[in-house]
Parts: sequence; C-alpha cells; structure tokens
Amino acid sequence: KEMFTFGDFFIENTKGNNIISQVDVIESFYPLSQELDKYYEACSIIDICKKLGTEQSDPAFFIEILKALKTLCYFNVKKHYVLIKFLLSIFESTGYPINLEKCASCKAKITGKKYLNLEFGEIVCANCKTFSCEEISPSVFSAIKILKQSEYERLQTINFGGEAEKETLRILVKNFEERFSFKIFVAI
Repeated sequence: KEMFTFGDFFIENTKGNNIISQVDVIESFYPLSQELDKYYEACSIIDICKKLGTEQSDPAFFIEILKALKTLCYFNVKKHYVLIKFLLSIFESTGYPINLEKCASCKAKITGKKYLNLEFGEIVCANCKTFSCEEISPSVFSAIKILKQSEYERLQTINFGGEAEKETLRILVKNFEERFSFKIFVAI
C-alpha cells in the first residue's frame, strides 16, 4: 500500500467489512518516497486534505491535490514552494482569499508596511493593524504574490533565496491553523 497512490479502487463489503478487492493504479507518485523533503511536503498536503475532509466530492480540490503531488514528484522545485502554493489555493477555494492589492479593512491600496490579520486571515495596512496582526516582510509579501499567481508547472523557475520560503510557509501555516482551528503537520 503506497500512501500517495491514485487509482480506481474497487471495494467489496464482505461480512460487514469493506475490503479493497482490486486496484487499477493510475499514478503511484513513487518518487516522493525517494526524497525526504518532498515526502514530508507531500505528507503535509495529505494532512491538510484529511483535516479539510468533506463528505462531498470536490473535483477542483481533487485536481489541486493531484497538481501539487505531480509537481512535487516530477519537477525540481525548491523546498516549500508547492506547499505554499497549495495553501494559497486552499485559502482561495475555502473563502479566505488573500488580497494583496487593497487593505481588507479600509480598502486603501496597500503601500509601506503590510500585516496579516490573523483574526480574519487578510492583509491590512499599517493604519488598520491590530494586536492580532503580524508584520509581513517585503520578501514574504513578494513570495506570496508570485506563488499565488504562478501555475504549479512554473514553480521550478522561481527562486527567492534567503529565508523567504521558510518565513512565508510559517506565516501561511499560522494563518491556516487560525482559520480552521487545528494544527497541521509541516516540517519547516
């Protein structure tokens, strides 16, 4: 049993137990098990999916998961970029989009210092910051903006350097945990 296997699973109910009777593997994502950083990042994606689990099927969410795992598996992408992109898309699809153009409170164009209001999960300006806000450095703001606009297939062409990746992931994980009220597994 491979953790990331995507395929058609046939389940039979035998004596009150569900048993997988047949699997037609479409993609195993086997290379993820060969590189520890990518494996942990993929585990984080699966952990997020489990915590956001829903009884309703959501094709767009499912495709997002496949794109993220495919990119991790087959493209040479810097550590954390796929997970950051995945988190940004989760915020968007669950009604918590991060608007990078205007302050969420006063609607003014954001210039100067920027803050993430962890109470609401939105970017605010210096005039609207509260005690529940955390300052976002220019490099983190730039990373969020670029990764939000980039397709998964283009992530391999991006390189921020420095600590921008770790700091961006840290603040987005914090935002996620505030929005959804549970901790997620992330190796930063």
